[in-house]
Amino acid sequence: MKKIFYTTISIILLLFIIIFTLQNDNTITVNILSWKLEGSLAWVVFLTFLAGIVSSLLIFIPKIISLKMKLKKAEKQISKINTNKSVLNNKNEQKEG
Repeated sequence: MKKIFYTTISIILLLFIIIFTLQNDNTITVNILSWKLEGSLAWVVFLTFLAGIVSSLLIFIPKIISLKMKLKKAEKQISKINTNKSVLNNKNEQKEG
């Protein structure tokens, strides 16, 4: 069910991008500091969007890595606790038996 939903959303987004690109093929000039770049409006918007994604990833990747490291540490602790628990249970069973 999720795959169908995501596929449908992806197709709708792709159609939106295609329509936007076809309707905005005007050439524009972008001034960045001392550079002048010319390109279609659609490409400028797309590259700006891509730059936003890249900058967001650069901000969030360190946090994601940190959380993954904490998760691995917690999983090791849980595994150690479960091992100790089973050892204690075996000792208690031997004392009772």
